[in-house]
Amino acid sequence: MAAIAADLQQAGLWLAESKRVAAIRSCDTMLVIGTSALVQPAASLAIVAKEKGARVVEINLEPTPYSHKLDLSLQGKAGILLPQLVEGM
Repeated sequence: MAAIAADLQQAGLWLAESKRVAAIRSCDTMLVIGTSALVQPAASLAIVAKEKGARVVEINLEPTPYSHKLDLSLQGKAGILLPQLVEGM
């Protein structure tokens, strides 16, 4: 599996919508780390990716409104869980 890091939001600036949508629609795996999943449009990005067939993994301190719809939802500190997730790949 090739890893592509697509930083969709940097320093408060969004990528152009066409690039953002293309990245989401073409990803095979999306990691959603440290979000409340309450602020739009970012909150719905994981669901869009899931609807396009991507595996979606969420790492957050507590469940979000979308946790039950994702492939894997892990609760805890990302600094601990993310290395364990990568190691298990």
